[in-house]
Amino acid sequence: MRVNQSIIRYILGIKVRKFRTLKGCSLSDLSAMSGLSRSYINDIEQGKKYPQADKMYALSQALQVSYDDLVSLRLDGEYAVLNELFLSDRMNDIPLDALGFDTDTLFQMLIKAPQKTQLILNNVANLAWTQDMSRKEFLRSAFLSYKETYNNYFKKIEIDAQDFRRGFLKSYSKFDFESLSDYIKNIYRIEVCEEPKMKHLTGVNSLMIENKKKLILHPLLSSNERKSAILKEIYSRRRKNAKQFKYENNFISDSFDGIFNEMLSDSFALAVLIAWDEFKEDLQFLFEQKTWPAEFYESIKKKYAVDDAMIIRRMGNVLKKEFGINKYTITNVGKKKGEERFYFQLELKFMEHTRAYKTQRNLCKKGIATSIVTDNLKNSNASKFHVQNVRINVNGVEFVFFQISTYVNDAVAGSDFSINLMVLVNDVLKEKIHFLDTLPTVHNGIACESCSIPDCDFRASEPIIIQEREEAERQKKAIDKFVSEY
Repeated sequence: MRVNQSIIRYILGIKVRKFRTLKGCSLSDLSAMSGLSRSYINDIEQGKKYPQADKMYALSQALQVSYDDLVSLRLDGEYAVLNELFLSDRMNDIPLDALGFDTDTLFQMLIKAPQKTQLILNNVANLAWTQDMSRKEFLRSAFLSYKETYNNYFKKIEIDAQDFRRGFLKSYSKFDFESLSDYIKNIYRIEVCEEPKMKHLTGVNSLMIENKKKLILHPLLSSNERKSAILKEIYSRRRKNAKQFKYENNFISDSFDGIFNEMLSDSFALAVLIAWDEFKEDLQFLFEQKTWPAEFYESIKKKYAVDDAMIIRRMGNVLKKEFGINKYTITNVGKKKGEERFYFQLELKFMEHTRAYKTQRNLCKKGIATSIVTDNLKNSNASKFHVQNVRINVNGVEFVFFQISTYVNDAVAGSDFSINLMVLVNDVLKEKIHFLDTLPTVHNGIACESCSIPDCDFRASEPIIIQEREEAERQKKAIDKFVSEY
């Protein structure tokens, strides 16, 4: 197995520090004995430098250990627990940047508390492994937590979008594809064009070819996806970021910074197309209606020239900050081309009920989230938008949600899915949204494994989560009875 060079440096640093400490000498003492500078030895111990053979020999002589022991990749004593971690592929399974620290920070943690640090890292890697999480999925999870931390509201993005809107609308009347293409050509000398050859690049919406100053769009993009692609490139230019980005629905980047930049540019595009203050006023009017105002809702889409999916995602930004509605989630539920099983992905989570999705595979086919996809795959004229209340059974407990769902065909990614906004119905929501009681109400579960609805025609597996809990309760009662009667 090929060991990362940084790991080799860290192992040497741990050894030099350990042998020096055992010998009872300071950095200055070791410097005097080896003929190496104090700062150079300090860099070795910090895992920043790896000396050549002559300097390594001088260190081994000064520390009175064999050359082979010093350069060996095996650790012993209290650091022996790190052998498995360092000398396996496990380190590559842990995206340190997504956890909020770099390798230098990790190294300092390992020196101070090797056993505890290894336990934490092993648990993180094991969690990702047992949940069948790829590195990209792990990074998505970190990105999701980031959005939750900031309540899905990014002030600098909103200010930047407002500033861009003001400047843009001085020269153009609307944010359509032609105007945006003309803007990026005039300001940044970037030509926007389609490339039929991109059809084989699954999941890649656009590519910036920097040396030719061309933004290449996938030929299957929708009109809204085209506008978003241009706005995302404009945002990267406004940030004076020369890095080449790959814009897509599913993250291709293999770093947290890449996903973070993707998230910022997505947020900017949405904030430009749907202005915050105007949208807040539109939602306020919509919520105050006594029945679902279908015509007004359609007028909102027409006003901003966006689709249902973009409206739902923008609501995810606004609801918590402007309306005090803080129990909701946005999810994607769909099928990839050629696959039968539905997949599930969280876009935003401000409540815990959706945890039931992550560990269970048989998503409820009775619910709109799945049935809207199934119906549209069978019939192109099927309804693509639903508004309703839904009673959902989670582990035997019922919750009522206000749900907006829309069907999306992602031709570029080869996926058909629904985007679902689900808001927990409580006193706050009833006060804010006046038409709730007039909506139709359906009854379904999240997944078969956690649903206690009896005699369901759509059931694909037994409610094992509920059965396990009930068995544990029966066992506890049996034990309590045995103890009391003993």
